[in-house]
Amino acid sequence: MKPKVSVCIPVYNAAGFLESCLTSVVAQTLSDIEIICVEDASTDNSDKLLREYAGKDSRIRIIRHEKNMGLVKTRKDAVLSAQGKYIMFLDSDDELYPNACEKACEAIERSQTDAVQFGVQNVDAQDNFKKLERYQLVDDLERIEDTNWLYLYDKGVIKSWEIWNKIYKTELCKKAYMQMEDDCLTMAEDTYYFYIFGYFAKSFSIIKDVLYKHRLGYGLWSGITDRINLEKYKILLSEKKSLDAIIRFYETKPDAKEYGPFIRKYVKEIFLRRSVIWWHNRLQDKDKAEGLNVLKEVWGEENLSFALVCLSDNVSARMLKLNKDNARLQKEKQSLQKEKQNLQNEKRRLQKELTVIKESGGFKVLKQYYHVRDAVKNGFGVFSSRQETEPYAAIPPAKRITTLDKKVTLINYWTDDPAVANKDWLYLFVKNNTKLKHLNIFTIFGKKEYVEKYATKKDVFFSGENLDVKHGLYDEYCDYCLDHVGLSLGFGKRSEANYLRLPLWMMWIFDPVVDKDRIAERVRFINQARNSGKYECSVIARHDNWNMRTPIYEALKDKLNILCAGKWNNNTNVLWNVYGDNKIKFLNDCKFTICAENEDTPWYVTEKLFEAFLGGCIPIYAGANARPEPDIVNLNSVLLWERGNKENNEDIIRRVCELNRDEKLYAEFLAQTKLMPAAVDYVYDTFASLKARLSELR
Repeated sequence: MKPKVSVCIPVYNAAGFLESCLTSVVAQTLSDIEIICVEDASTDNSDKLLREYAGKDSRIRIIRHEKNMGLVKTRKDAVLSAQGKYIMFLDSDDELYPNACEKACEAIERSQTDAVQFGVQNVDAQDNFKKLERYQLVDDLERIEDTNWLYLYDKGVIKSWEIWNKIYKTELCKKAYMQMEDDCLTMAEDTYYFYIFGYFAKSFSIIKDVLYKHRLGYGLWSGITDRINLEKYKILLSEKKSLDAIIRFYETKPDAKEYGPFIRKYVKEIFLRRSVIWWHNRLQDKDKAEGLNVLKEVWGEENLSFALVCLSDNVSARMLKLNKDNARLQKEKQSLQKEKQNLQNEKRRLQKELTVIKESGGFKVLKQYYHVRDAVKNGFGVFSSRQETEPYAAIPPAKRITTLDKKVTLINYWTDDPAVANKDWLYLFVKNNTKLKHLNIFTIFGKKEYVEKYATKKDVFFSGENLDVKHGLYDEYCDYCLDHVGLSLGFGKRSEANYLRLPLWMMWIFDPVVDKDRIAERVRFINQARNSGKYECSVIARHDNWNMRTPIYEALKDKLNILCAGKWNNNTNVLWNVYGDNKIKFLNDCKFTICAENEDTPWYVTEKLFEAFLGGCIPIYAGANARPEPDIVNLNSVLLWERGNKENNEDIIRRVCELNRDEKLYAEFLAQTKLMPAAVDYVYDTFASLKARLSELR
């Protein structure tokens, strides 16, 4: 029985990576394959390695050349001996991802096209991921037919003429290679095949799945930006032989005459321009004169003159642009200097005001912003985003009192604006769930002496900040005012009779009502949430004062495209301009989000992790000693970054990259339960206890 796929591997002096290459093929999830290795007279131990693998796996066939024949003939021999329905090519220093043959085979059978292109991940010698470029970035394209490949490439539909990032129908591969010359080409072999196969192929499709791991930095293209000597330059110029072979092929095809002029003009200009750029940018200065003679010999004087004129025009245009940019930068510099002077004047003015405030005994200037929920709700009633506010300073305590509906008075609150304060979750909870005639709620945005002077055992203290660690902001409140109020609420886990743990995420995610059905509905919604995958990764933060987010961002910024949508590291305004500051809707378009807490303290869990759950994306979380709400959160559904744990964090990096490139693994990870069944009772019991404790105060 013939195999589904023939994997063709040309081998020449590849011992350094051949084992990993072969291992990746024999481990394919599609077992119905044959592996054809053509050993092109290597001088290292490549042949020995091939024999060892062939002895263990009968699917491996070895074809040997007595002398080195070059890549075109090596691949040709593999193709002509192939028995599979489809052909895939694999270079001996590259690898296939485990499901590559299966995914590619499914795609070409589904589309019924002559070839399918797939995604590629670049790596270096140490398997470090490199940024995806050009042909590695592909979008799904179901089918294009009756269109010549040359025009598809010209229009950017086919993004590369590389041979190894596609699967082909075997019958067309054989037709193409039967028409190809056996010359020992050293450059542009893939281009040669691309244009010959393109003559026979009539349909094409694309999948975005990343199936191929391409190792950069080897062969003639290693050190692509380095300076080269004359000998290497001559080798690079030998790609002209491939162009000549392409032109000779099309000249023999009467039905392809319409493509002949296109090839001579379009392809020749690409090759010629590249040859001249190599001479201008890469060839060592001492070889420039002789290199020009070689260029003339290869391309002819007329072609070379045309190319040099184009190069001159290009350089002149770049010089003109540089001059304009320089003039613009000078103007900007002058403007910035003026702005700097204005800021220095403003700083001096504020310092004077601060001196007056301190001398008058006013409040300390708050050192960080504090957010409050927006009135607009999303989905089942989640508050869409925190509304950013300016810091308040030096406001006498008496003015930091806000009474709402004669029912609740907020003292030491962050604002004295009733229009904002009446959206407070605690106020709404008291209003919706109790019959209290009046309640005083003290918070932390004022001196504690005001609590000590006026609070009674019939009052409530609440903190939305971390009071279990002293860092200079709210140190005087670290006792949760337990000696002064009848009920204290906060993040920490304490045993005092008048204390109830009410972490911020509960107030952020669930409505202020004691309703078990609504809580259960919310939990179901969270567990079923999925994202669109529009963006790879995001982070939304105002600062990173305690270095929680920076290590994660630095570790992943070269592996994922990270949108920094908050003030910290901001590189996009999409959160405001597109999503109207609705974080949940924004996160619903992200595959991953970095959602580190401000500090790493046990039980200090804010809304950040739960917003990721609501948005249906995978959270990369840091905080709570890597155990955020372990009684209700399925920690396996979270990528837990641990401060100082290098081994764990390297594993997280690998896991993120693996999930990002493998749709099946990603979907399986995302499908995990986020909030365990116990979450419903946990939240309900907390709300019921809060209602009962509040009712006992009056």
